[in-house]
Amino acid sequence: MADKPVKKTTGGGAPGEVVLDFSGVKPFDPLDERDEQGNLAYYTCTVLNFTLGKAKSTGDDKVSLILSVDEPAKFAKRQLFREYSLKPQAMPFLHEFIKAADPSAKLDDQFRFNPANYIGLKVAVTVENESFEEQIRSRVKKIYPASKAR
Repeated sequence: MADKPVKKTTGGGAPGEVVLDFSGVKPFDPLDERDEQGNLAYYTCTVLNFTLGKAKSTGDDKVSLILSVDEPAKFAKRQLFREYSLKPQAMPFLHEFIKAADPSAKLDDQFRFNPANYIGLKVAVTVENESFEEQIRSRVKKIYPASKAR
């Protein structure tokens, strides 16, 4: 795909029209849920972004996680997304991530959480493919320490 996929038209086009270069665009194939032997497929990922925010639907506190797949190489640079509610009943999911990214973390009643401290850390994930808006997408199912993928 070209570095600049949007080109402004110069005459002859309708007002506000742009030319898009889709010549190198291929649809995403979902990640494999299982490896060639039928075992769960593990993906080594790097935390690209991890930010605090508010859920649009409820206004509740949440954190949004973006992971970049490192291995296996055929899926390198693909991104996976996960959101965590900060409500007490949802804390086991965030607990799982923090223990995977930083196994030495002491998760007690005084744990100080700064999402920026996790950017660049590695984890391993398994995925589950689901239908979303007429497409199959890969959703993070479970998160493990990065060593699990080796």
